[in-house]
Amino acid sequence: MTVWNTLFNDEQYNDISNKIDDLIKETRLMVKRQFKPDFIANEQRPKAIALQNELKEYTQNRMSKIQTELEGIKQRYTYKNHDNPQLELIRRQDLQARLSLLDSHDLINEINNANLEDISVFEVGIYQNMIDEKMSDSDKAKVDERFTEIKDKALNPFKYDEDYKQKEQDYLVLENSGMNHTGVSVVKDDDGQVSIKSVTELVDSEIK
Repeated sequence: MTVWNTLFNDEQYNDISNKIDDLIKETRLMVKRQFKPDFIANEQRPKAIALQNELKEYTQNRMSKIQTELEGIKQRYTYKNHDNPQLELIRRQDLQARLSLLDSHDLINEINNANLEDISVFEVGIYQNMIDEKMSDSDKAKVDERFTEIKDKALNPFKYDEDYKQKEQDYLVLENSGMNHTGVSVVKDDDGQVSIKSVTELVDSEIK
């Protein structure tokens, strides 16, 4: 799956792409009928610029919508409530008691095999305290990468949400295309090759 499918599978983008295709076909027909290049350019370039502005507006609106959706996912995790606070408290106390009984070797194994699902900031704090109390610098180095991942999962759980990751990728594709600033179009040829060109460039290439 190409990252550009966020555009190629989008109905609104395809509607604009169809308008661009129609403009190209219309330009080719004018060339075939041997209209003067200056006349064709004067007729078709304003249409191309209008489509570029439509692409800019489409991209800006879609990026704004994605930003709102990303923020919604963040908020969902930020304000997540535990269904059973009493059970959650017992779970935390159990973790603290269990970790306190481990020596540094077992603690290394515990951290490297920790389940990242639904881990809380409070639990990360328990792990951090145990690391500080029981581990030498060389032991800390053995869990540094994994513990960094654990902390990130607790502090930024939304980043591991599949929907969030997809939307973030979609946003970056739109942003990196430059379409929101310049109105360029992303074009896929018959061989599936993707190129980024302005609509005026596509029109001008037919006139020359």
